Amino acid sequence: MRKSLVNHLKWWAGAKSAPSKSEWLQTYWPGEDFVASRVRAGITVFKTLKHPFFYKPDPLFGWGAKTESRVDTYTIPNSRHSLLLREPHVHELAAALSQKLSHVRSQQDPVLDNERKVKMLEAISAP
Repeated sequence: MRKSLVNHLKWWAGAKSAPSKSEWLQTYWPGEDFVASRVRAGITVFKTLKHPFFYKPDPLFGWGAKTESRVDTYTIPNSRHSLLLREPHVHELAAALSQKLSHVRSQQDPVLDNERKVKMLEAISAP
């Protein structure tokens, strides 16, 4: 753990003695020249109260740059990121996700939704 922390600090500082990044690290922490593609959809982030010290202080966790729409964040109380998909925290996550899905469904226009379905069926069945 100590070696990993030292290596991360070296990478962030741009030290010449830093070991080369693995593919996983380059994907997880891309360089400063990385430009994320943007989508035209809302993004919902389910987060925990506490985060590792090395996370950058961004209330949207970097998702704001990835959408042309809005980013909603929901905090899962009494949870830790590493335990979020385990009992009992998974129930809190499931409840928050269910609440968000119910809200999205209530906001949908049934006429537009049916038109989208018809267009999708036409596109699938077209020769």
